[in-house]
Amino acid sequence: MCLLLVGGASLIIAMPGARAAGAAQYTIELTGSNGTTQSKTLAGGTSVQFDDLAPDTYSISVKGRDDAGTLVFSGTATATVIAGETASVTVELQNELGSLTVNFSGASATTATSLTVTLTGLKSTPQSKPITGGTSVQFEDLVPDTYSINVKGMDDAGNKVLSGTAKATVTAGETATVAVPLQSSFGELTVDFEGAESDSVTKYTVILSGPNEFKETKEVTTRTVQFEGLIPGDYTVSVEGKNGSDVVVLAGTSSKIPVEAGKTATTKVPLENLLGSLTLNFSGARVSTATTLTVTLIDSDGASSEKTSSGEAVQFDDLVPDTYTISVKGNNDSGLVVLYGTSSATVEAGKTASTTVELVEGISDFASLQAAVAAGGTVYIFESIDVETTLSVPSGISVTILPAYQDVTLKNTSTGNLFTFPSGSTGNLTIGGGEYIITLDGNQVAQSIISMSGGTATLADNGIITNAAASGIKISSSGTFEMTGGEISKNKESSASYGGGGVTISGGTFNMTGGEISNNESSTYNGGGGITISGGIFNMTGGRIIDNTGSQSSGGVTVYSATFNMTGGTITDNTGSFGGAVSLVSGTFDMSGGSITGNTATSSGGGVSVSGGNFNMSGSAVVDSNNDVYLITGKTINITSTLTGTAPVATITLETSLYVAGTQVLSLGNYTSEVSKFAVTPNGAESWKISTDGTLVKDEGL
Repeated sequence: MCLLLVGGASLIIAMPGARAAGAAQYTIELTGSNGTTQSKTLAGGTSVQFDDLAPDTYSISVKGRDDAGTLVFSGTATATVIAGETASVTVELQNELGSLTVNFSGASATTATSLTVTLTGLKSTPQSKPITGGTSVQFEDLVPDTYSINVKGMDDAGNKVLSGTAKATVTAGETATVAVPLQSSFGELTVDFEGAESDSVTKYTVILSGPNEFKETKEVTTRTVQFEGLIPGDYTVSVEGKNGSDVVVLAGTSSKIPVEAGKTATTKVPLENLLGSLTLNFSGARVSTATTLTVTLIDSDGASSEKTSSGEAVQFDDLVPDTYTISVKGNNDSGLVVLYGTSSATVEAGKTASTTVELVEGISDFASLQAAVAAGGTVYIFESIDVETTLSVPSGISVTILPAYQDVTLKNTSTGNLFTFPSGSTGNLTIGGGEYIITLDGNQVAQSIISMSGGTATLADNGIITNAAASGIKISSSGTFEMTGGEISKNKESSASYGGGGVTISGGTFNMTGGEISNNESSTYNGGGGITISGGIFNMTGGRIIDNTGSQSSGGVTVYSATFNMTGGTITDNTGSFGGAVSLVSGTFDMSGGSITGNTATSSGGGVSVSGGNFNMSGSAVVDSNNDVYLITGKTINITSTLTGTAPVATITLETSLYVAGTQVLSLGNYTSEVSKFAVTPNGAESWKISTDGTLVKDEGL
């Protein structure tokens, strides 16, 4: 609308329309047709008046700016001003800024505690808005531009868990909308197990390790597991399948598994069986004689497990690779062990080993023992047994008695011998020789443990004959006793003359090649603490006779009208009255080897007392210098061959009356050079030596 006035004119400009809240001031500019301009700046209001205007047609421009000088709204119009009149015009203002609504899509924003949305335009300063909830955010008063939108989602620990980007163009006066697809900044990993399986596995322990020393452990009961929230990088997973005892049965690993942000990686872990199985079958003795088989499996560390069977095969599963010992016992209805077997087997990972255990019948009661001895063969003793009556070894029967799986004792509860060989018997009895100890316990019954009038008895390793009150072993008219090992110990003889505490030999032969005769006692006339030989032969080639006591004769061996051949072994630490080691009353003591040392006599002859018979020395025989040889009138040491031991091989002690020059102490024969191997015990202050003819001569120190 235009008004023509005479003289000065005015113009009122109304400014309805857009109002940008961010505008700090308005600038209204009038431009006349001749190009002249004038302007006004307002801090607010909706109209402005210009006065004293020359009549003309004016162009009107209105601009609103914020504190930063950014144009936030504008408008234009024209008006004709007439002299003397007031014209008015309306300038419709238009918003020069736009808005932007940012929506989020894709990964759930709920995994983030807070989201930060940043807008970056080509013409404006970047601006950000944090939000703690919702799925959209609004930006107002944006300069028209193309904007880059960046969204970051953070968790409570400050880790970036979500991100997304987009672009949007903002137009003046309009509201643009953009959807930003969010992606997780972490990845996921699905782990499946393949390969070996085992019904005994009750749980799987899965350990995941990755970048920045990351490690997470999960326990699952299925053969798959999911890991979430993983930072991108390479991962290694290890799996252990465990049974109810927490023993690792299955195991496997997978490495260099790449995990990417926003993606789910998958891997398969091949499992291998770390344990093995063992199947046991049984053969040999009839399983039907036992009601129940108890099978014990023992590993190399001594740990054991047990199963029972009625005869069918037994399987052990989930075994650590090892070499196992198998022990099988079969019990009858009465609870007695009647079968036994043992074996071993090596178990490998992931494999089933098998072995057959051969079972043997054995003895756990006296009646069965009595029958087995009469029948002969190898008799396995399963349990200790009280022997109720004497066990007789008949002619033509050979029997070996062995413990099967533990130390056992056969205890004499009768009034007779434990074992006997009838006169003329050709039977054969072996005690011991196995892994476990078998003890024949005399139970202080006034009888020997083994009485022989014939046959052959052998005491081997781990056989013990002990606790007899009338000598452990008695060999009378005939019979042979072979001692290859074991021990005859802690037996006594206190009633019969010529009775040895450990062994009494009045006929037959006793051969000792090993073992030990120890801690026996005899308190009878001419009774040796260890052995008395009053007939027959005692051959000693090895073993020890030690720590025996004879109160009326030797501590070790008494020889009376018999022969003692010593080619090896040791007689030591025995105590007697006459002859700490050996008392030769009559008969022959032929010593060609072995040693006598450390024995004690309360009367005479710490080593050997010769009161009769013939004492022969040869070869490597040595009676140690701490054990003298005592000679009575008319007795000598007979040298029967060259002596190889280091001098002195014996030290001779005589009755006081015999310390005179010319007393014969050595019978040298052709071995006169052996004189130097002997020494003589001084007689008080007098020193003596032996001349080349074997007689005493004073040692004048020349």
